[in-house]
Amino acid sequence: ATAPLLQDVVVTGHDRMQLGLLAWPQLPACRKRMGAPAASPAEVAASPVVREAVAQALARYNAAHPASSTRIARVMLLAEPPSAADGEINEKAYINQAAVLARRADRVQQLHAAEPSSEVIVMPAA
Repeated sequence: ATAPLLQDVVVTGHDRMQLGLLAWPQLPACRKRMGAPAASPAEVAASPVVREAVAQALARYNAAHPASSTRIARVMLLAEPPSAADGEINEKAYINQAAVLARRADRVQQLHAAEPSSEVIVMPAA
């Protein structure tokens, strides 16, 4: 639903009322959309242009998937790539969701906070 904007995502919200995503931008596509070929990962993750494009893509997804078990309520774009050294990437180069959720538990808390930080893209209610 977010191609080519997002490279990988980890679904959050297990045992919560809403689903969220920790998401890594696909840097070349996002830099192109920004018109900034040398933008750092942090600049890409904070870009209003990228954030709005992701929000629009997820709004289309949510329109087709309105149930609480499928609807994405919040997204946080991550600048720090997944770490193989910390087990976030397995030997087959796939994201280890459990390791990401454990290592980035503070980000998951921010994502699902009652008052989310400005880093969180909050999708409109269904």
